[in-house]
Amino acid sequence: MLIFPVSPSQGPGMPPPPRVVHPFPEGSQRSQNYYYQLLLQYIQQKLSSWLKLSLDQNLELERVHRSLRPYPEPGKPPRPIMIRFLRVRDKEMILQSAKKMSIHEGNAKLTIRQDLSAEVRRKRKEFDLVIKLFLEKGMFRGFAYPHRLRILHKEKIVFFEDPKEADTFVKQLQ
Repeated sequence: MLIFPVSPSQGPGMPPPPRVVHPFPEGSQRSQNYYYQLLLQYIQQKLSSWLKLSLDQNLELERVHRSLRPYPEPGKPPRPIMIRFLRVRDKEMILQSAKKMSIHEGNAKLTIRQDLSAEVRRKRKEFDLVIKLFLEKGMFRGFAYPHRLRILHKEKIVFFEDPKEADTFVKQLQ
């Protein structure tokens, strides 16, 4: 099972599990297994209410755990929570729902996003300037995993793997 983000060159082509960036305090734990079970139950119950999903949607989580960073100092934000869903369909539904709404727990704001490796984030960042140009034209549609830029041009989806190629394309449109 995949716990850590893996770069596409190092592992399977499946996108990594979502990450909940989450302000839940880290406290005393009776044991790792007890803490894991509590966290799993809590997240499983709360996901439906946070995202206003219908009760007939049964979300099954395979694993829930904190990221493996060092334990935070007092007063610092807690470590993110990693969630691995049993079904990819559930994961995609949660990610889509989380994009559409703002999630709050108490007075803290939560974010749910895909956990991407540093290499994938770096490669996606290379497209930043081109993305601004595509956004101005209303053509940007996101990324296909791992780092293929996706745009809509003349009612067709076009992919770019290289920022220079995308830059040349957008300059031809002007």
